[in-house]
Amino acid sequence: MFAKNSKQSSSVNLFLFMGALLSGIVMLGTSQAISFVLMERGINVRAVSYVWLATIPYAWKFAMSPFIRSMISRYRHHMDIVKVIAYASQVLVLILLSALGWLAGFCTLPVLGTVIFVIVTAISIHDVITAHIKLCLFEQGNFGLITAIENAGFRIGMFLSGACILYLANFLNWTLAYIVIGGISLAVMLTTFCMPNMQDTEEASTQQIRSIGSYVRMCFGFFKKHGILAMTCLLIAFKFADSCINCLKSMFLYSLGVEKLAFANIAHLVGVVSMMISGIAAGYTIDKYGSKKSVPLAFVLQGAAALGFIYLAMFPVSIPCLTLIVNIETFIFGFSNVVFRSLMADLSCGNVNIYTMALSTGSALRIISYGIGGMLADLFSWTTVYLVCMFSNLPGLVLYMRWKYKGKDRSCANS
Repeated sequence: MFAKNSKQSSSVNLFLFMGALLSGIVMLGTSQAISFVLMERGINVRAVSYVWLATIPYAWKFAMSPFIRSMISRYRHHMDIVKVIAYASQVLVLILLSALGWLAGFCTLPVLGTVIFVIVTAISIHDVITAHIKLCLFEQGNFGLITAIENAGFRIGMFLSGACILYLANFLNWTLAYIVIGGISLAVMLTTFCMPNMQDTEEASTQQIRSIGSYVRMCFGFFKKHGILAMTCLLIAFKFADSCINCLKSMFLYSLGVEKLAFANIAHLVGVVSMMISGIAAGYTIDKYGSKKSVPLAFVLQGAAALGFIYLAMFPVSIPCLTLIVNIETFIFGFSNVVFRSLMADLSCGNVNIYTMALSTGSALRIISYGIGGMLADLFSWTTVYLVCMFSNLPGLVLYMRWKYKGKDRSCANS
């Protein structure tokens, strides 16, 4: 394992950090930031929301994974195919993301949506590659620290495209802002170059995918092994509150009278500190107690975050109080995200197909969840949304505890 070699481990850790940072940049750079560009063009909110549909490849990673893994297995003895795929993805992101601010100023929405679709597809492929590297080079049970490193990179990337790009656009323009942010892909390429050769590495799981049917059976077997109902409730509990509170946060704060730059300061400028601390706290907790034992704590904390937003929805508060509650929520969901990804990495037993399938299922639930949350806010109230978020943790918590005390061995040795 490279993780046991300090020099090689440092280069791999840096690549995983920068890969996650690029993923965070793309996530908000193709959604939240681009929304401001389009709204400045006078395009209405409903039309802007249609552009977000172009980010659907995030939920397709599970479908990409078998093909990428098959390509790696086929060509890994002839070339460093892992790095080749990584470079190709990074070049696409560099070119298209850097041009996105310029294109968004005049392109029609279908053309812009197509560009975003290609960017998100490229970063999704890159995410599969980083998952492959992590599962190859790190042993099961040691994912807490590396997931915390990835979380830190992802959150800093979200800060860069969620706040810094707004500052740059305010002082310069959207074209230059996106060129600067997109240019970070060059730094990711450098960390890829510095990584050790990946030709002789292979995942812990060597199960091959021969057909779509065999992949479906493998994924179904994963859910069946761990309990279909329990796994479904776990995924919903991890994703519903997180998605509703975070994805709808800008609209909720706007309804409270918080302006664009104030939102960037509250949610991202201060929030990046909360994100970093939460990743460190989660990594320490998982390394000490294990990812599975950290799940109940994550659910209890998510309920507390929802309770804080219920308070914001019901009572007027000062800006310092608002900032405090929002950043406590940022800390909590940063913590729970690390727990979720570490748990899925452990349960996948080194199989990148299973791991990306679990994360893709979470992404699909995220898209569904904030749609439901928006509908509840429109039909009822923000208080209703956050009440549902709070109670959404209970089924996952109860079923997880039943799962834990059933007495069944769910280790990888019994896969």
